[in-house]
Order: sequence, then structure tokens, then C-alpha cells
Amino acid sequence: MEIERWEGGLQAQEIKAIDRIKAAFAKPKLTNNKVARGGSLQDQLRSIGSPSMFPWKGYAGFRFVDSDRGYEGEFDLVIVTHCNVFIIELKDWNHGEITCNQDKWYKNSQQMGRSPVSVTRNKKFLLENKLKREKHRFSNRGFTPFVHFFVVMSGNADFSKLPDTELHHTISLDEFLTYADQKTFNDKFRPHPNAQVLNQDFAIFDELFLGNSTAPKQISVNGYKAESLIFDEHPTKLYKEFLAKSESSKQDEALLRVWNFKNFDGVKGGTPEGRYSIVSREREVLSYIKHQNLDLYKHCLRSLTNVQPDDVTTEFNEVFELPPNHSRFNEFIGKFGKNFSDIDRSNLVKLLVAKFAGLHKMKVAHRDLGDHSLWISPGKEIALSNFISAYHQPIGTVGDYRSQLSISGRNADDELSPFQSDVKTLGILCWHILNDERISPVSLEKLDENLASCSEWYGLVIENAIAGGRYHNAEELFDALKEAEPSDACTFEFDDSELEPYRRNISHSRQYREDDDLIVETDEKEVYVSDGLMVKHGLMLIHQLMTQH
Repeated sequence: MEIERWEGGLQAQEIKAIDRIKAAFAKPKLTNNKVARGGSLQDQLRSIGSPSMFPWKGYAGFRFVDSDRGYEGEFDLVIVTHCNVFIIELKDWNHGEITCNQDKWYKNSQQMGRSPVSVTRNKKFLLENKLKREKHRFSNRGFTPFVHFFVVMSGNADFSKLPDTELHHTISLDEFLTYADQKTFNDKFRPHPNAQVLNQDFAIFDELFLGNSTAPKQISVNGYKAESLIFDEHPTKLYKEFLAKSESSKQDEALLRVWNFKNFDGVKGGTPEGRYSIVSREREVLSYIKHQNLDLYKHCLRSLTNVQPDDVTTEFNEVFELPPNHSRFNEFIGKFGKNFSDIDRSNLVKLLVAKFAGLHKMKVAHRDLGDHSLWISPGKEIALSNFISAYHQPIGTVGDYRSQLSISGRNADDELSPFQSDVKTLGILCWHILNDERISPVSLEKLDENLASCSEWYGLVIENAIAGGRYHNAEELFDALKEAEPSDACTFEFDDSELEPYRRNISHSRQYREDDDLIVETDEKEVYVSDGLMVKHGLMLIHQLMTQH
């Protein structure tokens, strides 16, 4: 069976199920021209080339862009048969019992969202309305094709406890594949003879599904939908990341990470337990940070996805909380860097290094610091993410797998400690902040030359940090920056004439007499109430002005 697929609209387990469907519903090939003797009459008819209900055609992983109905405008798979249309909602759920309560499905005690049967029923109504507009064009002229919908369970979860209203439209993948047998199909759907010409109308469905009205189905996890791909530069394509928006509040954004463990070379990527250990390591590191430094923990992106080992399939999605108004490093520099003064940039650098000084003090090294893992807000707030390959005592390093997990793993300097590796990358980031530059191959190529010619106060400190080995950790880098920084002391100059518009030739003690006792009375000031007004009399300021004159 031919299936049109929208790139990026399907997950690995959905593709696997669709491939099985594609193979099962393929048009059978005649392998023997001789009439079969013995066997059933059906077998003998097949052997002489009896009419086949195939070909069928499928459309997978798309959404209607003109639909504002959320999940109801998205389709895992639509199959056009010779007589009707199937809408297939795929669920790869494993190791649990599926139940339904108040139109919500549960796997064991975990709520899985609204009933897929209810959601897919609404997809049926949406598709039927679109097909009604084309009924005059179908070969069975004047009749709209029948649309059936199924929730097809491709995992091993037990759904037998669902109520009959749900079970009527819920079916295992193996059972669905039995419809490839023409007798089984006819017994189930009893097609009208005049309707069995729908596979002559694939061109109509191509116009409906393949035109500008459709797009790839959006990835959705925990109530967040992927809006835009913001990171797809992992050297092994182990994961990519999207900016996602909450379906309940458009102002609420999150980071959505899509893991693809097919690209992981090793035993761990091939088992649920191994994949779980990779995914859960970031949680272990953040949990450790939480108990050591709660304030620092609050500046790290934290997962909103509950994870169990059996849930971590070959392609696994998780959502991370994203603080408001934060952008990744390069985006921040491009949008806001030019608005920052030299002092602002210097303060941002010190804040960044101080964050890592805090990490290193508790014996945690990030080991994958870069544009993808550093988030900054216009208010100079900093958040950290992607602790996937982090080092922390007493657990230590991820070992040989680090080169596959981190972005910089293949280019790591093995002679440096985990903390010195962080310092080296911090030096690169600090240079780009102080010079209002995005990180790029060009900027990195010119870095050594620019450092050599730099005469700014921070030049030697940054050069030593990038060279590696000079500073043992971010605490030492922070101290070096503070020591090299110019003194904040400066001469305050004020033109007394600036006060001229506000001068009044009055005696405040006569103009504003005290109603009662003084509220504040010190050598520097007096504060009291006069006729409903609060009066503040600056004695020290007057003394200073008199001294100057």
C-alpha cells in the first residue's frame, strides 16, 4: 500500500506500526499462474486472479492547517480503501491496564488525557464535512464515502477493561491487520457493491490531503505543542529540541526535547532500562543541586514529564519548564546585546561565572556548556539546561558514552578536569558577551587573534581561561575577573545650577511648621508632618552645600 508521509509528523513507534500496516495491506502479487487444486474455493478463486479489493492508499502524520480544533485536526493515519475511509489513531502503550473514567483514559493510575475514542470521533466529523463538499466528484456519484475510526493499540497494554462504548472503536494492531483478508473485511464492513470504486478516486484525496491545506502533525507532550525547531545540531542526532507552547495558556512556553535512541551506539540505547538511565541522569544531577543549593536549582530547566522505564521508547519526548522571556545565548545576543552597556555586559559575565562557581563548589561540572544550554533574559537573569552528560560527585562521569551524549563531547580536551573544561567554555562565552558577538565558526576561528590583540582589562583573564589549566574551577576564574576589573570608584561631579528651577526663597521651618513631634531626627535629616504633608529636611546635604560654597 502506498502511504504519503509528512516529514517530522510521526514518532518512531508510530512509523513502525505504519510500516506493518503498509506491508499487510499491500496488493498481493500473483506468484503462480496455475489454478490451485484442493483447498478452499476462496483459495482457488484467488489463484485464477479473482478481483482484489486492493489497492488502498494511506496518508500519515499530517494536520489540517485551517483547523483550530487542536488534536482533532491532526491525523496519525488515514487509509482510503476500495469502499470506505479509515481514521487510525495509534497508541503505543505498554505494561499497564487501560481504563476510562469521565471521558479520560488512564494507564494504571496515570491519567493519559481525554479519551482517544472521543478525540478521534471528532476527527471523523471533521473529515466527513470535508468529503461532503466533494461528493459530486466521487465515482459513486452523489454519495459521501463512509468514514470509520479506530484507536489502534500497538503496545502490550491491556485495554480489555474499557467500557463497551470505547471498546467498539479500540482494537489491537494485530486484529486490525486481519482486515487485509477480504472475507474478514466484508464480514466486518459489508460494503455496498456501488461503493467499491473508491480506489479509483485517489486523485481527489491527493488534492484534499497533499495540497496547501495540510502540514506535518505537531508533536504534543503533556499539554505542550511544538511550535518551532530551535536545536537540531547534535553530532549524532541523538535528540533535537523545539520551543513549545501550552495548549491552555499561549503565554506559557516550554522546551520540548525529542530523543531518538536509534542513533545511540551501544547497549543502553537498545533497552528500556538503558534508555531510562540516560534520560534520568539529568534528573539525578538536578536533584543533587536542589538539595545543595535551592536558589541555583531554581535557575535550571526542569523536566515536567513523569518518566517510568517502560515509557522510554526508541523515540521519547519530554518537556522542560522554561522561565519567561528567556532566550538561548545566540538569540539573546542578536536581540538584546546591542542594548547593553559595557557595565551591563561585565555584570552579566560575573553573574554567569558566579553561577558556575556555585556549581563547582558543590562538585558539579556541566561539561556541555554552549549556546544550546545557556538561557538569558533581558533582565540579565540566567538559566541552565542540558545536564545530560554532567559530572558530579559521588556519581562521577557518564564514562565512554559522553561523546555520544554531549554536543562538545567529541572535541573535549581529556587533559582537563571536568571543572577546567567548564572554565574553558566559560571563557569563550564571556568573550562573546563582552564583545557582543554570537558564537559561530567564524567567531571561534578569529578568537585567538582577537585575544592576542585585546587590550581590555579582561583580555588576559579570558585568554588564561580558554588556554585551560590556569584556573582549576569557576571560583578561581571569578576571583581573577574581580581582581582584574577596574575600580568602581569615580569622582561625582554635579552642576549646582541644575537645582536652580527648584529653588524657593522661603524658610522651610516657617513655611512648613511641625504639627507634632518629629518622626525622624538624626544628624543627617529631620522628618515630620506639616498640615497633612510629609516634610523631609536634609541637614547633611545643607551642611555639604554650605561647605562647598
